[in-house]
Parts: sequence; structure tokens; C-alpha cells
Amino acid sequence: MYTTTVRSVAPVRFLEEGSHNVRMRQLVGREDGARHTSVHELVFGKGGYSVPHRHKWEHELVVTSGFGTALVILRFRSR
Repeated sequence: MYTTTVRSVAPVRFLEEGSHNVRMRQLVGREDGARHTSVHELVFGKGGYSVPHRHKWEHELVVTSGFGTALVILRFRSR
């Protein structure tokens, strides 16, 4: 079992091209044995934003304070 705490992970500058004033903590990722998901804490500074982007893995959004807008586009494959 993998355990961590949010504050034990140092925040780094979010490097998504086109994003502005965002810091990120990677809490769970491939390095931790997660093959199909990742968990990050993103902290948006004043005027901060992330540009539209896609992932081939699960993506969750949890807002813990403040407010903003999230655009989510779901695409399903027919079987």
C-alpha cells in the first residue's frame, strides 16, 4: 500500500505549455506504481490558468477552495 501526505510533496511549477501561474504537487503517479491514473494538487495563483489538454488516463478535479471554470469534454468509443 502506498501512502503520502499532501504537504510532504514539494510544489513545483506546472509545466503544461500555455499555462500560467500554476504550482503542482504530484501525489500519485507512474513512479508510485499507478499505471492508469495520477493524482495532483494544482494551486492556481491570481490570474492563473491551465490550457485545454487531453490525457490517456483518468483525470479527476477536486476544488478545495476558491472558484473557477472547468471545461470537460467526454469522448466515448462505441464497441
